[in-house]
Amino acid sequence: MKRTLALFAIALALQACVTSSPGQEASPVGPTETTTPPPATGSPSRTEQCHEDFGICVSVPAAWTISWDPRRDGTIGDILLAGSWSFGHLPECRPIPSGEVLIALSEVLPPEQAGLEYGPRPDRFVATHFRSAQVRKGCMQPMAELFRFLSADRALYAWIMAGPEFRTDVRNEAEAVLSSLIVEPVS
Repeated sequence: MKRTLALFAIALALQACVTSSPGQEASPVGPTETTTPPPATGSPSRTEQCHEDFGICVSVPAAWTISWDPRRDGTIGDILLAGSWSFGHLPECRPIPSGEVLIALSEVLPPEQAGLEYGPRPDRFVATHFRSAQVRKGCMQPMAELFRFLSADRALYAWIMAGPEFRTDVRNEAEAVLSSLIVEPVS
């Protein structure tokens, strides 16, 4: 009898070794608790947004809001506003919520009016010179950085504007949005 029990114990142990993954313990017999694995870390899912009339494509995090805005007077025109929160209506002068960011991309038409302040587009946008009390369209922004650049023979400028308690991860997302810009020449 002892021999049978010993063989039975060995058989159970071998079965546990065969059915478990290497480096993991065998599952206990009987009811077990199930746990949800932690969410995967890394970049959030992104979506590419394009507007044929503007010849612009941009990749934004899926949870962001993007609004394509028509050119107003043919000389200076907004192309898009993209925000890390759901802003509903265009948030022109409304305060940016705490921890959030708003990107505004505009174009100077014709490009010759841009002047010498517009250099070539950077390979990657990095927001390192946030300043308080920046003014965009007559609106004071608590923290903002302006980028002026030429791309596909077009004079563009982009604001990254941040609300209070601006987080590094949101800044990184804003930089990635601007770095993802695809600009087509005006035909």
